[in-house]
Amino acid sequence: MVVYFDMDGVLTDMNLYLSKISGFSEKRIYEDKSLREEILYTHYGTKLFEELPPSRIEEMKKLIKDLKDAGHQIEILTSYGVRDSSDMGIQAHTGKQLWLQKHYGELFKNGVISRFNGVTNCEQKALYARKESVLIDDHPKNIEEFCSAGGRGILYDLRKTTAEQILDEIRLKSSEVNPEG
Repeated sequence: MVVYFDMDGVLTDMNLYLSKISGFSEKRIYEDKSLREEILYTHYGTKLFEELPPSRIEEMKKLIKDLKDAGHQIEILTSYGVRDSSDMGIQAHTGKQLWLQKHYGELFKNGVISRFNGVTNCEQKALYARKESVLIDDHPKNIEEFCSAGGRGILYDLRKTTAEQILDEIRLKSSEVNPEG
């Protein structure tokens, strides 16, 4: 299976960072999409993404390696959170790429993570959905759209979801796709 990891809210603690730079609570930022967009657009740029704190990085690196060792293809699938792919999309792409190089560079270099996929907005994640694919994402709408397009999804809560839970869910989803293997 191809396992897609979202960045913001899965590999990074985006809401914590946005809370620190804005003064709003993490919960409010997560629940209020227009507030989140306003904060993002106010602070947008390459630096915004470069400065994001990693989320449980050692646990996530081990999870990614374990999934790769189990025969899965690991990719990043992230949205730039922009309305179009203009200058802001380029800044987001560059910032996220630099962040990944800093925190997960050795996993790319060693072929554990095979690809970085960026889309302009969350709705486009569904374009990557296939029967043999799983999206790990923190937004229910992204999971719903990915599953509706034929993929499988795991809703991730960085405060609650464990690596073992993700491994178990991917084992189950893999057996649904390939019952013999």
